[in-house]
Amino acid sequence: MEHSGTPENNGFRVPDIFIARDGVWYSDGAEVVHEKIFQLFNDNLHEDAQGGYYIQVHGQRCPVRVENTPFVVRGLFPENTADGLDVVWLLLNSGQRQALAPGTLHRRADGELLCTLENGMCAALSRHAATQLGQFLEQDDSGAFFISLNGTDYPL
Repeated sequence: MEHSGTPENNGFRVPDIFIARDGVWYSDGAEVVHEKIFQLFNDNLHEDAQGGYYIQVHGQRCPVRVENTPFVVRGLFPENTADGLDVVWLLLNSGQRQALAPGTLHRRADGELLCTLENGMCAALSRHAATQLGQFLEQDDSGAFFISLNGTDYPL
């Protein structure tokens, strides 16, 4: 994996930060495995108006190259809440757990399933998560697939 940091105004080199298609983070070609750094990166990831990504900490901004989407849904599971509602929880590559907003599910032309997260960024469903989503799929008379959750149908 190639990398090249760029000089910052104060003379410090900015690392090359990259999120691979599978949601694994790299800094200068090495996987980010330090838990606190990994969490710092995830917690401070932003998207600019042109669809690019960056990390901003203490006023310092570092660009982030993203191969596909910055977040990947690694798995999901259903829960019936105490108030009787059904929730589908997403398990993200960031370690976060977040409720699926089923109305945001959509398919790319290549068939990849995506959803929108609470922070407004997209997450791609891994093959495993897409397979798990299959347990919630229903098909109407026209052959179109949808998910029914809490009495509302969400087309795919």
